[in-house]
Amino acid sequence: ELLPEAWESYKSLLRRCPSHGFDDLTQVNIFLGGLQPRVKILLDASVGGSMRFKIPEETIELIDAMAANDYDLPTERESRQKRGILELGSQDALLAQNKLLSQQIEALTKQLARIP
Repeated sequence: ELLPEAWESYKSLLRRCPSHGFDDLTQVNIFLGGLQPRVKILLDASVGGSMRFKIPEETIELIDAMAANDYDLPTERESRQKRGILELGSQDALLAQNKLLSQQIEALTKQLARIP
């Protein structure tokens, strides 16, 4: 999930439960803890360090601003397909399956060789 979507979903959840009792610091920590690593890296890079060291109000303002910009970053699925990782993953799976079958055939051949 991209930052704008994640932030809107999180704010929506908080609005649905107005008596949640979480202070700003807890809300920020929960939100940051649920982000994908690449989104956390983007946020941390934008402040030149860790978002967790910023005061909650600053963090919320920054996340609001970044989410409002709605960066047009490729999704993970699009990124993978462009770089050919899916093909590599499929190829690795086939190679692993081939190796396993070869080992099984070798084991069966050894067992058959032991039969008088």
